[in-house]
Amino acid sequence: MRVEIRMTVLSRLLIVSWFLLLLSAGLIEAKTKSDKWQVHSLTLSGNKAFSQGKLKKVMITRTSHFWSRSYYKPMLFKEDLNTLILFYKQNGYLKAQIRDTSVTIDSTKHEVDIRLEITEGLLSHIQGLEVSGNTVFPDSLLLALSAIQPPAPYRYKAATQAAMSIEAFYGERGHLNAVVKPEILPDPDSAFVRIRFNIQEGPFLTIGQLSITGQKKTKLPVIRRELWFETGDTLRRSALSQARHQLYLTGLFRSVYLQPAAMDSSDSAAARDIIVEVQEKPSIELNTSVGYGTEEKGRLKVEALNNNLYGTARKIGLKAKLSFIGYGSEASFTEPWTFGSRIKTNANLFWDYLEETGYTITKTGGRLLLGRKFGSFITGSVGTRFENSYLKDIKLVSLPDTLTAFVRSLMVAVNYDSRDDLFDTRRGVFAELSNEFAGPFLSNTTLFSRSIARLKYFRSVWSSGVLASALETGWIIDFSDRMKLPPNERFYAGGSNSLRGFDYRSVGPKDENGVAMGGRFKIVFNMLELRQTVYKMVGVAAFFELGNVWSSIADFRPLELRPCVGLGPRIETPIGIIRADASLNPAPRAEESAWVFYLSVGQAF
Repeated sequence: MRVEIRMTVLSRLLIVSWFLLLLSAGLIEAKTKSDKWQVHSLTLSGNKAFSQGKLKKVMITRTSHFWSRSYYKPMLFKEDLNTLILFYKQNGYLKAQIRDTSVTIDSTKHEVDIRLEITEGLLSHIQGLEVSGNTVFPDSLLLALSAIQPPAPYRYKAATQAAMSIEAFYGERGHLNAVVKPEILPDPDSAFVRIRFNIQEGPFLTIGQLSITGQKKTKLPVIRRELWFETGDTLRRSALSQARHQLYLTGLFRSVYLQPAAMDSSDSAAARDIIVEVQEKPSIELNTSVGYGTEEKGRLKVEALNNNLYGTARKIGLKAKLSFIGYGSEASFTEPWTFGSRIKTNANLFWDYLEETGYTITKTGGRLLLGRKFGSFITGSVGTRFENSYLKDIKLVSLPDTLTAFVRSLMVAVNYDSRDDLFDTRRGVFAELSNEFAGPFLSNTTLFSRSIARLKYFRSVWSSGVLASALETGWIIDFSDRMKLPPNERFYAGGSNSLRGFDYRSVGPKDENGVAMGGRFKIVFNMLELRQTVYKMVGVAAFFELGNVWSSIADFRPLELRPCVGLGPRIETPIGIIRADASLNPAPRAEESAWVFYLSVGQAF
């Protein structure tokens, strides 16, 4: 009985405690709500140079909406007033002020109405420029670096950019610690101002000793050869940035720290030691990837790489691949510095089996390619291809059922590449011209010259859109019987990356049985592709393309270009961009579908 009484008392105490807790929470919430005042309206007057919409974007205090509540906070509102004045001054209205501020409170609705009256004043113009504190370079040279042309309107951003240009000029000529600050000198009797660039030049610096730390496997000469400076050279800011970039491009390092050693205020030495600290990546890689493509169906690739062989930055690799239409293997070797120069050598040996449209092919051979970069964007290369091809089940009427082709060729190419990303480009240009000549040497059975020109253009539009376009054209000149050019050396069009409104390799000349013959002249023009991010990793793309393949360049007819238009979603994943395209062929011919669907990994170009 006692136990029951105690339980009853305990239960009552718990109920009372919960009631008091809920009551206090309700009171706190009610008090919190009573302290909040929604911004019902925000009105600005007196502004002529800038619209209300533009000025409101500068402020944090906003008008409340059904979907977005905004509350009046006095301290935050005070900061908004200072921000508005700063915005005006940075845009040349140096005497702008807020003449009147009105905050009307509606205690019944818990709302406030805010009114601001602005006096803008006159727009200040630049009367002249001057420099102060310079002893190394004359005034005329430094002022010529500025893009400001009096009597241009004063803009804080333009003055800051001019100061940065002068500072960068000093940094490229050994004065790495130079500081340049713009000073505004207003004329009290007019709306004109003068800009004075106050300069602290700092000492002239040269490069002292190099201190390289952090490497465990990589040999010191491998790091030193990527540093485009030596002891005694003028210390330039761009040289440090370029060296850091070059070290990252080797692919050997996870992080690179490269800076001049700290200098005491009492240290007047002109030489500054350079500290290079690196953190290496693991040199051994074992990669496995799976994928899917409309043509290949499922595919699997296994790869083993050593990206830093014996600490020399040389690379070796073994790769095996398997899909529903073929399989193969490849061994590769890369020497980043050939003969002690910046010539990169790539060599590989391969064996492939592939079931293509119209034939089955087995290829064995190798390639050797030597390339060098010239500046930041241009690359030139020369190479050779040694390949034996064995074709069977050939469906072309003009060729026998089996065919053996040996190709021994010389290749040369030059390209310009300013793309920001190779796999998902948002801006930049890629242009390439390549030629391959297969001549009568080393038991060559196929004689031809093949030239290909490629041009790709990418431009960011809006906040998350990309406008892209690409053009590829190629032509082949036969030096033997035209019918002897193997099918695998010809041009084709149609597929997930080439005229997406048509089936794989279905565009171009066909024999009497409707089998694609391939051609010797090709144009594929991805005239326009608009890529737009919709939400985080999800996007969509719309495109329009033209193209065709002809038996020879003499057969080219502009009116024979085949068009297609389409769209599809894009999803960014750890394995790459998954792309699905639905494309319309507006003028389908016999045995052609009006709609074609492709599923692939990676952008079309």
